[in-house]
Amino acid sequence: MKFYLGVDVGGSKTHALVADMDSGRLSLGVGPGGNPESAGFSGMLESMRIAINDAKAQLPQEESICLGAGFGVAGFDWESDRAPISEGIEKLELGCPFRLENDSLLPLWTASTVGEGIAASAGTGNNVRGRWHDGRSGRITGNSLRNGEFGGASELVFLAIQQLSYAWTLRWLPGSASSRLEDIFLALTGAADLADLLEGIIRDRYQLSPSVAPLILQAAQDGDEMALKVVQRNADELAFSVLAVARQMEIDEQPFDLVLSGSLLQHSPFYQNVFLQSVQALLPNARGILLDVPPVVGALMMALANDRESSKKVSEQLLEVRKMMAKNGWKIGE
Repeated sequence: MKFYLGVDVGGSKTHALVADMDSGRLSLGVGPGGNPESAGFSGMLESMRIAINDAKAQLPQEESICLGAGFGVAGFDWESDRAPISEGIEKLELGCPFRLENDSLLPLWTASTVGEGIAASAGTGNNVRGRWHDGRSGRITGNSLRNGEFGGASELVFLAIQQLSYAWTLRWLPGSASSRLEDIFLALTGAADLADLLEGIIRDRYQLSPSVAPLILQAAQDGDEMALKVVQRNADELAFSVLAVARQMEIDEQPFDLVLSGSLLQHSPFYQNVFLQSVQALLPNARGILLDVPPVVGALMMALANDRESSKKVSEQLLEVRKMMAKNGWKIGE
């Protein structure tokens, strides 16, 4: 069996997608999270092995030859990470050339055969990265609040708590402080009132996780003033990150694909629309594209980038991925 391999290593799970070039079949394997920042390099390697073996087990059991591989790895944040992560990949003994990128770039390869444009991710956190066919690239730090980068669920919750703090201290004008967010957070934590809520958050008696984000979005969609302000600020900041990356790549005045991924953008049409409106105000030539296949598909396309004939063959196969997803119960973002 001759095959190409794509691997998406995340913090909570790892996906491997194998394209059997003899039978034309695609198989998806799943493993545990392998971000080296949390799992270590040994954990990263083990998660890759599990996912790859799971994918290959679904195909004919015969001698196999890997023709090329693509890896998107969460935690590959700086160039200094390339050597140790590459050394881990080499221990897989695939015997083929491979490409390595940060996992946030994988969505680009699902929208373009050369993987160019900008990818904006808003899930638990946020990230924006881009690349162009001539080698130009751009990025943000991907370090969230610490570096003033907003857009994901954790940042949305942070901004909501901040606005409630402003309301309690009367930083908001009298008469504008009332918000459904206060009721939502009091109900979730069991706090007696807003003062108790803020004290409890500051002293770690109460925790509000990123899972609260959909409730904030719903309040905003229903017209709550404070929630709308929070959602708009989060979306605006993510749009400014896209602008920054476009400027780095010198494509801010020309058309480019902007691929949207992450649970907040993929599962909330409301937030998606707010974000795209913010982007259009800054970058009218950006073309928003919602990721509609698992990111690991991008890793496979990355592996195929140097083989035009095979890339064309698998690109045609990937037109059927949506049907396969439905048949096998695959879900976006899993």
